[in-house]
Amino acid sequence: LVALEILNHRRVAREGLAHPFAGDERAAVDELERCLTESVALRMIADVPLGAFLSGGIDSSLVVALMRARTTAPVRTFTIGFEEKEYDESGWARAIAKHLGTEHTEQVVTAADALAAVPRIASMFDEPFADPSQVPTLLVSELARRHVTVALSGDGGDELFAGYKRYALFADLRNTLSRLPRGARRALGQVLGVVPVDAANRLLGFADPWLRRYGSGGSAGDKIRKLADLLALPDDRALYVDLMSHWKNPERLVAGSVPRPRLADVADRPAGFSDPIHPLMFDDTLAYLPDDIL
Repeated sequence: LVALEILNHRRVAREGLAHPFAGDERAAVDELERCLTESVALRMIADVPLGAFLSGGIDSSLVVALMRARTTAPVRTFTIGFEEKEYDESGWARAIAKHLGTEHTEQVVTAADALAAVPRIASMFDEPFADPSQVPTLLVSELARRHVTVALSGDGGDELFAGYKRYALFADLRNTLSRLPRGARRALGQVLGVVPVDAANRLLGFADPWLRRYGSGGSAGDKIRKLADLLALPDDRALYVDLMSHWKNPERLVAGSVPRPRLADVADRPAGFSDPIHPLMFDDTLAYLPDDIL
């Protein structure tokens, strides 16, 4: 099934490249709305109670808005909030729910709630899963299951519309690195690689707010060490895979395991992408979306 899905995805990408949309921006907006409305309507066909996860972001809010337009009954929406204000987006979800008139259910998750979920995690997923989002995903699913059987979500929006911050980071790095000869990149990487992380943090801490454009995790020193590794990479695809990887050699974590296939070995890209970010979106839709988000 996975192999068939890969082949189908490549076919759709090739057809899109061969026959790009010919209309203007207004026509594109109308066609996008038609496609999204049809997609949501198909997934609302159910003989069991139906709802939606609502984070308050663009993707889930749009799905809920399209659901609301398809029915006269209130849509059931579900949100997880956090006591830590810097991570809590429940206020945005509450505002969207009020605007759309949904029947909204919200639960604030505490550290104790998260810890209590950990012993049950291994029995919930089909394989070991390292994304920390699994904890709130489990909790919001349990919250929704008390009221509905099926829940729609906004998953897939970031892959389809380049919503991840790493796309901006890739584009900036690619533009910068392309101006340097390969030998100069390697030399600069070697120099940056010997700078102690603590020293870089002290000297460049003022740059942390600007560097948050490339993700909130890590300080200036951490990002400089990451840049040193990136300067040694051979091509765009290796650059992007490295940006996404928490572990460079994951096979070292498990005794007796072997190196995983490179993404290029399992998901050859069609030729002809006009934007350097589009191949990344293709890779993410084929690998990151099903293997992590879903």
